[in-house]
Amino acid sequence: MRGAVLCAILAGCASEGSAEVQAELARLEQEAGDGLVLIERALADPEFRSLGEGVRKVEIAVRKLGVVEADPQASDAQRFQAMMTSARAWDLLAGAFEDAARTTSVSTLKDKATPARFLATSGYARAIEFACNQGLTDHPLFVENSVTCP
Repeated sequence: MRGAVLCAILAGCASEGSAEVQAELARLEQEAGDGLVLIERALADPEFRSLGEGVRKVEIAVRKLGVVEADPQASDAQRFQAMMTSARAWDLLAGAFEDAARTTSVSTLKDKATPARFLATSGYARAIEFACNQGLTDHPLFVENSVTCP
């Protein structure tokens, strides 16, 4: 569910800039979403099969999104989209672990959520600061999150 949410939310964020970068953003959004689906499936399994694989997929997608942020062909809007996609992926990953920790007796799941929650929070803050500095306050992801610049 969370993986589908990530892809659905971000699919409508086509922006100015390189078509190749936009295609890579779409592919990486899907890759992160696939990882989140694996994580949800693993958390529903009493043996947590495929949990590591799902986390690895999300981590790899986020690293690749970092490359997109630095791509000279990417527009500022595409860089912002990459930042928000990364933060959203960490946010959904943390939420999945937190939800599973509440419904199971596995205390280590809450511990696994903590670094992802930190990365999500710091990622959102970095993306919002970037958007404010670049004048992207009309970007759909900025508006959707009801953000204001300081």
